Amino acid sequence: EIGELTNLTWLDLSHNQLAALPPGIVDLTGLSTLKICQNQLTEVPVRMNRLTKLEKLDFSDNALTVLPPDIEELTRRRVVNLSGNPLKG
Repeated sequence: EIGELTNLTWLDLSHNQLAALPPGIVDLTGLSTLKICQNQLTEVPVRMNRLTKLEKLDFSDNALTVLPPDIEELTRRRVVNLSGNPLKG
């Protein structure tokens, strides 16, 4: 299962027509870069704050309308790309 890859530091799931992310993605605690652009995601998994080493997050060109508030708890984040999503404020 993907959640067992705890030493993984970089993951790119872009261009896969994903409508949802596997629940185990929040267990990849070693991730510093996560790219999931150009899919069909409508939501981001809750508990993203478990990815404490995450610095770069790319959710561009999906179908996201809201983000879970725990993304703000990612204190190491330097780059967050949400362009191309119909986010509502």
